[in-house]
Amino acid sequence: MIYLQFLHDNSVLPLVELIPEVRGSYIQFLSDGIVEGTKTLLEHLEQPNRADLIDNDKYRLRKALAILTLVKNEVYQYVCYY
Repeated sequence: MIYLQFLHDNSVLPLVELIPEVRGSYIQFLSDGIVEGTKTLLEHLEQPNRADLIDNDKYRLRKALAILTLVKNEVYQYVCYY
C-alpha cells in the first residue's frame, strides 16, 4: 500500500495505483454510476417540486463525471481515497 503524508498536520491518505486493471474497474464503476444517476435525475425531473433532489442529483453527476475524466487521463497514476 502506498500512502501520501501531509507534513503540515501529519495526516496520511492511502493511494491506489491506477494499473490498467484497476483503472478499468474504476472507469466501469463510475460509468455505471453515471448511468444510474442520470436515470434517477430523469425520474426526479418528472416529479413536481423536486428542485432539492434535482440539485443533489446534478451535483453527484458532476462530481462523478469529473472523477471519471481524471481516471481516464493516463497522466494520473494514483488515486487517493478517504
